[in-house]
Amino acid sequence: MRRTDGEDTGVAETAGQDGALVWAERRRLGQMFDQATDMMSLVVGPDHVFELVNPAAKHACGDTQLLGRSVRDMIWSDKGREVLRRLDEARETGLPFTTRALPFRMTPETGEDRFIDLTLQPLTNDDGEVEAIFCRSQDVTEQVRALTVQQFLREELAHCQGNTLAVVLALAEQSAGHAASLDEFKADFAGRLSALGAVNATLNTEGPDVSLAGLFKAVAQRSGLAARLGGSGGGATLGPKAAITLGLMFHELLQISNTGEASGSTWPRIRAHQRAGCLHLIWMSSLSRDYDQDGGDFAHRLFDHAVRHDFGGRWRVLRHRKSTAFCFEFPLTHSAWARSGAVA
Repeated sequence: MRRTDGEDTGVAETAGQDGALVWAERRRLGQMFDQATDMMSLVVGPDHVFELVNPAAKHACGDTQLLGRSVRDMIWSDKGREVLRRLDEARETGLPFTTRALPFRMTPETGEDRFIDLTLQPLTNDDGEVEAIFCRSQDVTEQVRALTVQQFLREELAHCQGNTLAVVLALAEQSAGHAASLDEFKADFAGRLSALGAVNATLNTEGPDVSLAGLFKAVAQRSGLAARLGGSGGGATLGPKAAITLGLMFHELLQISNTGEASGSTWPRIRAHQRAGCLHLIWMSSLSRDYDQDGGDFAHRLFDHAVRHDFGGRWRVLRHRKSTAFCFEFPLTHSAWARSGAVA
């Protein structure tokens, strides 16, 4: 600025420069407020009326008109009332509030709760009275869900490890209790562990559910009998626990059938059919006719417990002079079968 007589006025010029800097600073702050990805707003009065709202907050609330509206009119869920309560407390006490992963429903149309990190900062005047509350929040729903999934996977892994160790211990106890010699125990235990390993490998490949055909193929591939499964029920799928049980049953049936002495034979054969809401599994072999269903051996205990308790089904043995058939009936409505498979 210059005077009319042409002389410079230093004070006026400095004031003009300071005013320009203030307006430039406010302009920058306005740009930061508008372009921030965090949801920001300024609310005033006991009803917390929106005085300033940035585009991110407006978009999170469904691009509705927020200026001049009360926060009390924007609460759509009981969990959202926690935000209102915290706003009232901040106005009464003048103390800031911060919380993480607070459940909150952004819009009534979504029908689902989101999670936000929330900060409430009261703004006071010279008398210490709260004139407004600055609200800043960030949508952290995806992070919360990712942490939830990670926690679930850790718990599931620990649960699966505990189950696997329990199965191994049971296999060792049963194998040792029914083995006539140390060599027989080693052979039986090693075979059952091998079958358990094949089932776990299949679950890791196909998991978390595994098909009946894939399960039998994994257990029988070492004996060359993977192609003996036929019928219309091979696509039925099982969860991990049921897959381990049925995999061990397949292994015991292979041992009962004494497949090593049936070189070149078409036996054993296994047929799987779905009928009347049940999966019928029929195992036919010419070399298992001496099997005693009333015996106390490991296979009998395994079949009886698994079929009746783990699958809610029933089983029986049909003998013919040339062969024996093991008939298993599994209700497909049982939880052992995955929804993506037989039940669907």
